[in-house]
Order: sequence, then structure tokens, then C-alpha cells
Amino acid sequence: MFEKKLNKFYLIILIFIKNDSVQVVKKNFFCQENLKNRKISTLVSVEIVKRGANDLANRTIHYKLVLYFADEKPLEILESSNKFKIKKNVKSTKKI
Repeated sequence: MFEKKLNKFYLIILIFIKNDSVQVVKKNFFCQENLKNRKISTLVSVEIVKRGANDLANRTIHYKLVLYFADEKPLEILESSNKFKIKKNVKSTKKI
């Protein structure tokens, strides 16, 4: 289980290997939940993706950990402005 408090919501990531499922729960300030379920067996790849723009007027570059699945939409989790922070969080969750 990975839980992180972000500015507007809590992000909880549950990985159940025996049940073959990944669950991502987002709870906002008003305790409304957004639940996404995916099967681990359909996981194709895990990547750190660069998002945003780097213009003269805008500098909104950030990185996200993206889980790609075979038949479903990808899950974007663990957003950060630093690529190495995401790698550090992934390494710390492997130890649990």
C-alpha cells in the first residue's frame, strides 16, 4: 500500500498480488472517492513520462509514473517535478 497526501486529495495505491489487482483510490477534501481497478496480469509496461511545456512563458514540466495495461486506459500516478523523486518512491514501495 502506498499513501500520499497531495494538495487537493489523498492518493492510495493498493497492489494485491494474490487477487491479481491494482487499485488506485483518490479521495478529495470532501471525502468523495474515485476508484480505479486494473488486473496485474494485463500490465504491459511501467514508465516515467515527461509532461508539460517548456516555453518562454510557461514552464510546467513534470513527471508521472504511468502504468500501461493491455485493454484499458493507462493509470497515471506519482506526479512530481523531479524525476528522481519518483524513482525514489518506487524503490521505497518495493521494500514493503
